Amino acid sequence: MNIEIELRYELNETNFAKIADLFKGTKSKLTKDTYYVMENPSHYLRVREEDGRKSLEFHNHVGENTTHEWETEVSDPEIAKEILTHIGKKIDIIVEKERSVKKIDDCLVMWDKVKDLGDFVEIEAESEEKAQMCAEKIGLSGKDLGADKSYPNLVKEKLDKETAI
Repeated sequence: MNIEIELRYELNETNFAKIADLFKGTKSKLTKDTYYVMENPSHYLRVREEDGRKSLEFHNHVGENTTHEWETEVSDPEIAKEILTHIGKKIDIIVEKERSVKKIDDCLVMWDKVKDLGDFVEIEAESEEKAQMCAEKIGLSGKDLGADKSYPNLVKEKLDKETAI
């Protein structure tokens, strides 16, 4: 099990240029996450496909910005998805993004260009304090989006708004 402290910020006109400059020349990777319906809203189950790496992951949100994670690599993501379907799991949503990663101080800083959603920065650190310090250092201020504003939730909110029109 891995414990992850993560802050997430949506980029706007004010901070976009600074983040784009920070990540200039950084190689990006494509990520496709297939999320499954879970009874407990603090849990999520996904199959991740990311530049040759494929994994099955279970995450449990235990605090506002803290998640316990269990991950294992799988050789064939399509077989993993079939197994999940056969044991009664239904696909909830698929999130695709282009991700660039930089290490700044003791933090992993990720610039995510989420398909149909926009640009975000995620900061992972061993403590919320370190993540906040890193956010301030790179020009992100204020409260992060919080655990309930994960990419799957944000994509679903957007789809709900579009279908309500």
